[in-house]
Amino acid sequence: MFSTVSATSNGFFHPGDLGRRLADGGIVLDGRGDERMNIGGIKLLPGVVEAALLEHPQVADCAAFSVADADAGEAC
Repeated sequence: MFSTVSATSNGFFHPGDLGRRLADGGIVLDGRGDERMNIGGIKLLPGVVEAALLEHPQVADCAAFSVADADAGEAC
């Protein structure tokens, strides 16, 4: 659930995106400040994926994370 109260500070909206300003004044968005993955438009938290994988008897440990993907934007 999204709350604008938790995303506001001193009257400004902070969506959690990470970015930087270039010397020429341009802005580059580098990603998100949270762990949420956006896989083809589906929002997933790594912990949920890890918990499901750990239920399998042959999985002792795991880690879920996103990587850049030309088709989906991100892949798990």
